[in-house]
Amino acid sequence: MKTKHIITFFSFLILNSCIVKSLHPFYTKETLSFDASFIGKWEDQKKGKWNVISFKEAFFKDSKKKLNDLDKEDLRIYNKYKKGYYVEYTDSKKTALFIVMPFKINKQLFLD
Repeated sequence: MKTKHIITFFSFLILNSCIVKSLHPFYTKETLSFDASFIGKWEDQKKGKWNVISFKEAFFKDSKKKLNDLDKEDLRIYNKYKKGYYVEYTDSKKTALFIVMPFKINKQLFLD
């Protein structure tokens, strides 16, 4: 029984160290750059459909809450992603959802 606990403890310890934190992240709060012209419906060359809306719109879309009504956790999430986009990708086989953060480096726009 004691061996089982020791193995479990070391498993958690080893798996916990697998989270990689970047010393040089892609973007910082200062480099975030929201551009409303990116919002809309897009289609790629392989007939994939991309529906892009602002994260703010997606966040309040299904709830009747307003910014002042948010609890502490919802407010934290809102503040973290408020300059981002909510992207829905659909093709003939699947649908995928993304939260995309736009940022500029040397006047070049990137998405993460």
